[in-house]
Amino acid sequence: MSKKASRLNRHLYGNNKARNASSRKHQSTSIIQSAQSCGFRQSPNCREIDLHDLGLHEAKERIKTESVKASKESESVLFIHGYNKGTAIRDFIRGGPLQQSLEAKGVGGELYSKGEGSTYFDPSTRGD
Repeated sequence: MSKKASRLNRHLYGNNKARNASSRKHQSTSIIQSAQSCGFRQSPNCREIDLHDLGLHEAKERIKTESVKASKESESVLFIHGYNKGTAIRDFIRGGPLQQSLEAKGVGGELYSKGEGSTYFDPSTRGD
């Protein structure tokens, strides 16, 4: 590592040599459970929302709208977001921003992964 890069690293991350920039990349802020491992069963009236054809901004708005609607109707939602052509939508759902947005609106519930490409939102299981 060059002297300049070393100084920049020290400025950004402090003097702790055990940690460097690469150890901070791709850290998820929240860990969601696998639907299968925790015994989650979708409700009979579970809605599937396909987000593949939406841009990130459109997908975020649709996810928030559908989550609030699902909470009011007490039904689970399966968001099909994919992962092969990017993970921005999946990271929005699983990484924490969705949960923060819903909590700000007074909506509670749990998120469960269904493989890499889809995630359940279940408002009937409250995290309180």
